[in-house]
Amino acid sequence: MKWLGMMLMAALLIVAPGYGIAAPPGKDSTSPATQSKDLGNRGEQAQAVKSYTPEEKRAYQKKVAADLEKIQQGIGELKVKGRTVVPQQKRMVLRALIGLQNKANAARNKLAALENTPESSWSGLKADMDKAMANLTKTYKEVEAHL
Repeated sequence: MKWLGMMLMAALLIVAPGYGIAAPPGKDSTSPATQSKDLGNRGEQAQAVKSYTPEEKRAYQKKVAADLEKIQQGIGELKVKGRTVVPQQKRMVLRALIGLQNKANAARNKLAALENTPESSWSGLKADMDKAMANLTKTYKEVEAHL
């Protein structure tokens, strides 16, 4: 009986290979190959890549390093506050603090990589650094609000 069910499923998959992947109603079912190419948009994206002077790079790295240090001090303060939490919430607070510290370490590693990055890929790594710092700041504020 089990093999009969498996054979039936295999037959259905052979007959209808695209079953279950149809576009939702109301959506056009155009593939990326048939969509129009907007070449004007690409020009705007290419202009968005900015080249930075060495002074701008140093100023940015100094600012990010100061922000990371400030957040690291805040994490230390949150760890002290975490010691006074009721035992039922201690595990949750500890997990949140460990996750926050991991994000801070990852941001610090990205900053170190940013300092040694060549000119050609610096702006891309800067964008990643900005995202990491925004995520770290958001997580820090969430953990701080829970304590």
